[in-house]
Amino acid sequence: AANCAMVGEDEMMDVNGGGAIETAAKAVIAVGGALGLIFGLLSVVKSRVCNAVSTIFVDVIRGVPMIVLAFMIYFGVPQAINGLLTGAKFTLSALQAGTVALALNCGAYMAEIIRAGIQSVDPGQMEAARSLGLPYWRAMAKVVLPQAIRTMIPSIINQFIITLKDTSILSVIGFPEL
Repeated sequence: AANCAMVGEDEMMDVNGGGAIETAAKAVIAVGGALGLIFGLLSVVKSRVCNAVSTIFVDVIRGVPMIVLAFMIYFGVPQAINGLLTGAKFTLSALQAGTVALALNCGAYMAEIIRAGIQSVDPGQMEAARSLGLPYWRAMAKVVLPQAIRTMIPSIINQFIITLKDTSILSVIGFPEL
């Protein structure tokens, strides 16, 4: 409790800007969930290009260790941008780089959770919705996804817990632990 000051009998208050850390945690979950939804849906569409884009994103991000991803974003991205733009002084704070690294990692794993959840629904459900005249995306949103969400919930909660634990890895770039 070195970073805390006593407020009340059992309450502690973070004196080092806990609001920014909480905002970063919420941003990681929101952006990671959005990335996961986008790439998860891209992986179940019948387009080979969409499948390839999703597969490349998921395989690359999941294949890179979290500490390497954090170093690449914290040190590599500013170096690359400053090298491309002459005279630029682009930098990322540890909080920004850590948030981006966690969001990308969370998004890749969420994409696989969403893909697996959608594929767990019987294909006959989509066929039945389509035979009733629903367009593909409406059938997906109204018939398939509500059933898939039931099977995805435990894995999504587990992924959020893992993402919270991964913040300790980011301490090497100065990211405060959540």
